[in-house]
Amino acid sequence: MSSWSPLFALAIFPFSYFVAMNPVGLSWSFHHSLEPMPSELLTRAHRVDPYVVAARNVLIVVLLAMIIAHQSIPSAQLGLHINKWDGWPGRNAMDDVGCPVPRVMRAGGLTLLFSRSPRQSLNR
Repeated sequence: MSSWSPLFALAIFPFSYFVAMNPVGLSWSFHHSLEPMPSELLTRAHRVDPYVVAARNVLIVVLLAMIIAHQSIPSAQLGLHINKWDGWPGRNAMDDVGCPVPRVMRAGGLTLLFSRSPRQSLNR
């Protein structure tokens, strides 16, 4: 591994942030600098944002895969292996999605338990 490889890997994230920018917001800020953006242009910029984030993520994955392939790093060294992998692939994703649900339910229950309505007074 060359001495520049870790620096290239660390530079992927800032590079992808500056390459994949929202063109609507960038154009407005370039031409109008600090003026507030009109509401219809702001909604268009917000509609473009998910696509920009997706393009940024794809760029990061592709560049990381290129560095990994160029350095001939085995997938087991990265922690990508199937040994002792329990269950079906969707199970791990469901565990990640379902894990916060009990926490949200507890927080909601505590909020309902300890919240007071405006009609309730502290002096009964």
